Amino acid sequence: MRRALAVQVLFSFGLWGVSSTVMNLYLHGAGFSNDVIGYVNAMPAVAAILFGLPVASASDRHGRRPFIVFGTLVAALGAAAVAFASGIAQLLAAAFVMGIGTTCIFAVGAAVLADYSTDSDRLAVFSSNFLLGWVGGFCGSVGGGYLAAAIGGRTGLRAALLLGAGAVALATIPALLLPRPRRPAVLPGGRGAGLLSPDLLKFGIPNLALAFGAGAMVRFFNLFFSAKFGLGPGTIGAILASSYVVTAAAALAAPAIARRVGSIRFLIGSVALSLPFLAVITYVPFLGPVVVAFLARQALMNMGEPVYQAFAQGSVEPHRRGALNGMFAFSWNIGWFAGPAISGVLQVHGGFELAFSFTIVCYLVYIPLLWWFWVRPGSRKVAATA
Repeated sequence: MRRALAVQVLFSFGLWGVSSTVMNLYLHGAGFSNDVIGYVNAMPAVAAILFGLPVASASDRHGRRPFIVFGTLVAALGAAAVAFASGIAQLLAAAFVMGIGTTCIFAVGAAVLADYSTDSDRLAVFSSNFLLGWVGGFCGSVGGGYLAAAIGGRTGLRAALLLGAGAVALATIPALLLPRPRRPAVLPGGRGAGLLSPDLLKFGIPNLALAFGAGAMVRFFNLFFSAKFGLGPGTIGAILASSYVVTAAAALAAPAIARRVGSIRFLIGSVALSLPFLAVITYVPFLGPVVVAFLARQALMNMGEPVYQAFAQGSVEPHRRGALNGMFAFSWNIGWFAGPAISGVLQVHGGFELAFSFTIVCYLVYIPLLWWFWVRPGSRKVAATA
């Protein structure tokens, strides 16, 4: 289990932390417009749409470790290639390669944790993985932002991107050392099952709405703070890093609350509470309130993730966990393919206010979808699988 968590920390440091802090700033400094930046950010999602379900299905038959190892190597290669790409076609290709790697990791990551955990400790394992991921992201945001600021200019941003790629490459070491899970993750005969069955679609459809909204906003936070308030990479890195701290702190309380009110009701409540803060980010022109709202929004929108993942993995048979992960990856990345592209176009025509308003609408769709599939009378009760 420690090796699986080490993969998460290094991967989060490199891509969640460093890349999310500096990549868009690097592209903007190189003269690319916001719509082009949106297309670049959408390319990893294109890779996930193409490969997410096949990777997840194959991991149910052949095991998880080969895909984790391959994913760390390819993601690192793609991240490094972004730092040296000189034109739009090269950027798109590099981002696509990076997306192939991240797809392999995301498509099987939750299944790995479920394979190495039991019913009694699964929520604790997922919560620990979530917290360590945000710790890695915090360190990456601080390190990447201040490295870029210390060196300065495009050279500093490129150096930070390479730091992130190196961290992801290091994750290959604990990935290679992952042991076999304590119980088999495949069906007798080596066959997967039910990639698009109704019970998996009940997870995938709401996830799609959430992904559209997140894709339109989250990848642009660094550019938002730079363009709207004139902040540099060091300050932006500190703000993003602070969001990791408050999210990790909020996640510590999440399991206890979820056990009391139910996993899905907890998730609905956290998303609903985030909406006023999202409105402040979108429409208020003052930095102080926007930063406070940004931190609150990050904590509320992300604290439910380990609860939901543990709930989902416990809702299906072990031999279908890869398929469930594939459904999550497929639906999420359709949204993260279209979301950044839509957001980039909306930014060009109506600024961040129009783009982030699209996110608000998507979240308002997500909440009733969760209620419809999991809470309403006649649906599958939360208590039955929590």
